[in-house]
Amino acid sequence: MRRYRIGDTMNKIGVLVEEIEATLEQEKKNLEAYDPMFNDPDMHNCEGWCEALQYVLRQIAVIVE
Repeated sequence: MRRYRIGDTMNKIGVLVEEIEATLEQEKKNLEAYDPMFNDPDMHNCEGWCEALQYVLRQIAVIVE
């Protein structure tokens, strides 16, 4: 069984959160590029990614509190 020091784990979680936030910002920019008049299925996929990334960030916040 691996044992992690709390500080190391928190640092890793912090890096992970930063990566998720950066990905979320990129996906939001991608979402803004879609024209809602064309009802592009990729737009809905992008919305789903944004929702999923926001959910993950909320769950991480609950875990580390």
